Amino acid sequence: MSNYKFSVFVKPWKGKPLPEIAAHIKSLGFDGIELPVRAGFDVTPENCAAELPRVAALLADHGLRIYSVAAEPTDSLIRTLGSLANKPLIRDMAKIEAT
Repeated sequence: MSNYKFSVFVKPWKGKPLPEIAAHIKSLGFDGIELPVRAGFDVTPENCAAELPRVAALLADHGLRIYSVAAEPTDSLIRTLGSLANKPLIRDMAKIEAT
């Protein structure tokens, strides 16, 4: 077993059912995912407290985990991620205004 773990950003499969995405990611040989927490995805900033644990459990059923989330680091998101058994990191892009 490798000491390295590999995850993939699931944004390209937006709109597909999560069980289908999980099976596909596992078949590709990944260990987990980076989950977008945004409007238009299964987990949004508004529903993250309820949906993140559900998605984490669904992925665990496929032998996967959430390694990171692409999201704005809100209080609700931070609390919810902290409650998960495996603590994902938050990736947020720097906001740079054009001059």
